[in-house]
Amino acid sequence: MKILFIYATYSTGTLTMAENAIQFLNAAGQQEVKLIRADKVQGVDIMEHDLIFMASPSWMVQKKDGMPHEFYLG
Repeated sequence: MKILFIYATYSTGTLTMAENAIQFLNAAGQQEVKLIRADKVQGVDIMEHDLIFMASPSWMVQKKDGMPHEFYLG
């Protein structure tokens, strides 16, 4: 199974969580796991993956709590 893990982070917390999740997946036998920052995903064929995880921090943005990272908003 090919897995793509797309992440965005402000202070590396989401990256650390993504790396820990990938270690868990590798330990469970998943060897084809790709990690990529959300702002670098352009040009990546996401449809070639069987499973896609998207991870984003949740911070106060424009006085709204729980807003996704700006990389996901375009």
